[in-house]
Amino acid sequence: MFENKIAVVTGGANGIGRACAVMLAMRGARVAAVDRDWSDGDDRFEEANQASGSILRVDADCGKPAEVQAAFEFIRQRLGDPEILVANAGGSDRGIVGTTESSPVESWQRMLDDNFMSAALCSREVIPAMRRRQEGRIIHITTQAAVHGWHKNTPYVAAKGAQAMLAFTMAKELAHDRITVNIVAPGAVMTRALRQLPPDYVRAAAESCPMQRIATPEEIAEIVMFFAGPHAGYVTGQQLVADGGLVIG
Repeated sequence: MFENKIAVVTGGANGIGRACAVMLAMRGARVAAVDRDWSDGDDRFEEANQASGSILRVDADCGKPAEVQAAFEFIRQRLGDPEILVANAGGSDRGIVGTTESSPVESWQRMLDDNFMSAALCSREVIPAMRRRQEGRIIHITTQAAVHGWHKNTPYVAAKGAQAMLAFTMAKELAHDRITVNIVAPGAVMTRALRQLPPDYVRAAAESCPMQRIATPEEIAEIVMFFAGPHAGYVTGQQLVADGGLVIG
């Protein structure tokens, strides 16, 4: 499906990002996985590479302009101009449960850098070549909490909401150039971050969902594959919420 396509997945070392990188590579793409933390290993990447996939590991903090610029210059030199961007880098301050009033100022800035700025900076790097080619796919990974709000970790939810507005605005900006921009907004997903939380919290997250379970990263990655693939050429500015029915529960 993605033979010889060049794809970049940010936050690609773990969780949803790693599942997207592996899936793209296994389906023929040449993939650059960008992340600032590779401590969890990359055994799945080895599996993909042995199966004729291709994943280039790139060490960079996507919230820092200089590192993003250097990372994409390296990617262009090694692979060429990206045709697919999965803007997945980000995450929440898991140790902070803060409201608008109580959240530390540092948390607000960190969440904006990690989630909103990372998506904006990486999008800026891929858009020029996509315009010249008159084709491209950009997929933003946000969160179900940014669709209807959440009373915990306000800076994270607000930053993801800003990322969603960025995606909708980009979709309007870029439609004339046949560049699609869409959003996948997951609910709870069994990532490294979730596994590090207390079991009672994870169990409660599953029980609050009508499907009574947590999603796998691969389930979210399959949605990304649709938005990135040839069957979604006329789909842009859309947000797909994958939360096991939480919003209707």
